[in-house]
Amino acid sequence: MPPSRLLSRVSPLFRNSRSTFQQQIRHQSTKPTGEASKHSRISRLEARLPRFLARYVQPLRNAPISHITAFLILHELTAILPLFALTAAFHKFNWLPPFFSEGYYVKEGVEKFGRYFRKKGWIRDADGEGFEQEKNRKGLAKWWPRGEGGVRLLVE
Repeated sequence: MPPSRLLSRVSPLFRNSRSTFQQQIRHQSTKPTGEASKHSRISRLEARLPRFLARYVQPLRNAPISHITAFLILHELTAILPLFALTAAFHKFNWLPPFFSEGYYVKEGVEKFGRYFRKKGWIRDADGEGFEQEKNRKGLAKWWPRGEGGVRLLVE
């Protein structure tokens, strides 16, 4: 008995496997043009949006890619750079807004993580305590040669 008949008797899933495979190849052989696929994507996006937002998406159909790229770059610059600038300013002037640093939950968190970092040997107290053994300190210098500045920045 030919192998194709054996497979068709074993499982009905294999009966028309060849014809469906050929149909799939035929459907995939004709690809839509790039222009049509772009418009269809935007059309699908517009169809899913509410009406009051669709009017803002419609101009994107004819917008060149440079306009979209420029918008994204400017948006990210105006959103991310001020965050870095504020972080650097707060760190340099050693200042936090009072409403942020006065809460009991912040103090408890700082104490909790301070104990954990001291236990691990990642930071020391200001008076030099915190390392139980001198070999821990040497091992720390081996694995973290920059000292504890990076950890202190992370804790702040």
